[in-house]
Amino acid sequence: VLKNNKFYTYLNITGLAVGIMCFFLTGFYVKQEISYDHFNTKKERIYRVWLKEIYSEDKVFFSSTTPLIFEQVLEDNFGEIEAAIQFNPSSYAVGRGADRVNESIAVLSPETFKVFDFKLIEGNKESPLEAKQNIVLSESYAQKYFGNDDSIGKIISVEVKGEIRDFEVTAVFEDIPKQSSIRFDMGISNANNSELYGKNRLTNWFNISTETYVILEENASISSVEESIGDVVMSLIGEQVNEGEYNIGFQPLTDIHLNTDIPVGRSPVGNPDYVAILGVISILVLLTACINYTTLSIGQSLKRAKEIGVRIAMGALRSALVKQYLSESFIVIIAALAVGLAFTYLALPLFNELTSADVQLDFEWWHLLLYLALIVIIGL
Repeated sequence: VLKNNKFYTYLNITGLAVGIMCFFLTGFYVKQEISYDHFNTKKERIYRVWLKEIYSEDKVFFSSTTPLIFEQVLEDNFGEIEAAIQFNPSSYAVGRGADRVNESIAVLSPETFKVFDFKLIEGNKESPLEAKQNIVLSESYAQKYFGNDDSIGKIISVEVKGEIRDFEVTAVFEDIPKQSSIRFDMGISNANNSELYGKNRLTNWFNISTETYVILEENASISSVEESIGDVVMSLIGEQVNEGEYNIGFQPLTDIHLNTDIPVGRSPVGNPDYVAILGVISILVLLTACINYTTLSIGQSLKRAKEIGVRIAMGALRSALVKQYLSESFIVIIAALAVGLAFTYLALPLFNELTSADVQLDFEWWHLLLYLALIVIIGL
């Protein structure tokens, strides 16, 4: 029957395929946005620190970047905190002579790779930033600077405060997932802070420099830290501020990407309303394609009334007719799904360019369940 009505068969498949393509493109974009930082196995225990200084109604300073001293203060005064991590990417000249190029290099706490799930694949996997002169590279940057040669032990020169210093590559890590609020390709230890920022800034409470993250001990609660942190601040700088003027808070790691209430830090923040609207649109587009398919199918079924009448007169059972219609429907849906997936992969580069997104369609096992659900739901 499908062969005898090729035009309507192709029309149904094409219409559904376009709807499925739009559903996949917008749906996977929404999935990517809401799953930021979820790859970290310790995500429930990791928080970003923010600072809000309130001196009057018109004089409020609110930032997700913090003073350098926060790392030491948080580790020294709160037993609930397992470690505090600094993350501060900045531009540095890399190389010597005329071959120098500007690169973003992150200044990191040595414990960074023990807190976040950034996989070390070569070199010193236990303590890659053990010394001040150590540098770590992503897999892509190891390839960029050293090609197929072994990069471990090689030297990378970096200009620091007008002085060119040599750093030894001690480890290579897998490229950080795009759905990460912390992303870098080159990193050095924050043991270099005194040279990078000057010793005065190391103890300054009012000069913001870096993002600070904390990871709690297992079974510890961030609320107990929040309850006592005001008293700790007043005991340390009470002579410089009044109570309630200097406020420190904590933002869950997985809340960073879609929370516009906290100032933007070192990575861009998405718009949660935009993501929600796109999610609704993706469902409406697919629903519209299904309605269009159903309408065309009903129109075709009216033309086939005589055929059905003849078959019933010849003794055909109702169940046999139902099976025939369902089988035809499932064939159309499976074909539309295959074409829709092909359309999705072809349209993905243009979609990413138009939306400034970076959607990836890497296959995951649950995609099979999604495809099966679409076949069953749309088919029925």
